[in-house]
Amino acid sequence: MNAAVALAVALVVALGVTPLAAAVARRTGVVDRPGPLKVQRDAVPYLGGVAVFLAAAGPIALVRPALLVPLGLAGLLGLVDDIAEVRAGIRLLAELGVGLVAGAVIDSPLPAGLGVVVTAAMVVGLIKAVNLIDGLDGLAGGVAAASALGFVLLGGPARPVAASLAGALLGFLAYNRPPARIYLGDSGAYLVGTALACCTALVLDDPGGAS
Repeated sequence: MNAAVALAVALVVALGVTPLAAAVARRTGVVDRPGPLKVQRDAVPYLGGVAVFLAAAGPIALVRPALLVPLGLAGLLGLVDDIAEVRAGIRLLAELGVGLVAGAVIDSPLPAGLGVVVTAAMVVGLIKAVNLIDGLDGLAGGVAAASALGFVLLGGPARPVAASLAGALLGFLAYNRPPARIYLGDSGAYLVGTALACCTALVLDDPGGAS
């Protein structure tokens, strides 16, 4: 699929499904409530990550369907963490598991499983990085969208996947810009971190490949 088409499709879908995800989050109580360290005055729905996944999934399924497995697992882990906080140790092991799955579905020229280990390390690191900056309206989504667009400009095998992610995040940002009407939540942070790690692994595995 052409990168421009992937971006456009994901953008349109995100614009449509993000308000629906917010409505579901409000109905089910999956919201971020105001507190002493929170910037919002009212409860803000999570499940932005679900919207981003649904928007990006279609284009990605046409170009790299196997990537939907680690991306889906990452989003599911984050969703569980949004609903009922997962213990740090269990969460780290689960993130590592997601990373190993991501490494397994990306063909790497590195020998003896080294590519799988490197990809897993990137997944865990980028999940933590995106989660760390997900504290202000539009910050994590904006940084991730800019990063995804960077991969699009680089070209290579990561281009259509990155374009799908960029389109989904740009559509999400229409509702996440200040004042945010929905947050990525852990589901989104884990999904986006995993997706960026996969794009990095694809570029490193085939830096001169054509898209």
